[in-house]
Amino acid sequence: TTKNFLAGKGRVVGNVRGSGNTAAALKRSLTGTVEFELKDGVIRNFPLLAAINQALGITEGTDKDTKFQSLSGTATIGGGKARTNNLTLLVGELSLAGKGTVGFDQRLDLRMMARASPEMSTQLVQRVGLLQRLSNDRGQVTFPVIVKGTTTAPRISVDLGSIAKKQLEGKVEKGLLELLP
Repeated sequence: TTKNFLAGKGRVVGNVRGSGNTAAALKRSLTGTVEFELKDGVIRNFPLLAAINQALGITEGTDKDTKFQSLSGTATIGGGKARTNNLTLLVGELSLAGKGTVGFDQRLDLRMMARASPEMSTQLVQRVGLLQRLSNDRGQVTFPVIVKGTTTAPRISVDLGSIAKKQLEGKVEKGLLELLP
């Protein structure tokens, strides 16, 4: 059902078990682990960069496919889902690392932290000065990304709530330090 969704040169190593007389029965009974690494690939109909660009106010962003240099991680399979705690995606000068689930029913529930390269961070801050507040101690703009929906209709968003909370915590901490001798 996800034919032509993901393409690339890769390596997949698995230790998986399952049984059933139908595809649905097999999906429900499948358990095990999978390690994967894809290089120079594409995730079709997955407008990750367009969604990030639009959320951060960088550009409109219209490309529906996400071309990547690498996609890797390990996953535990069970209950009709693949769960990962170490998903890593390198897309140009942007890297994403995170965790979540990909269901055999195509449902997505991923939480990732995006980190722009130092060069890209400088350009981003020059375009949108407020992004300076999202910089880490190395000067790299970082922000949380949520991927929900399905593989055929993904909903990709920058987690603005987490960003606002982080900014508020910083202001509260700074205010407390000013109050205390």
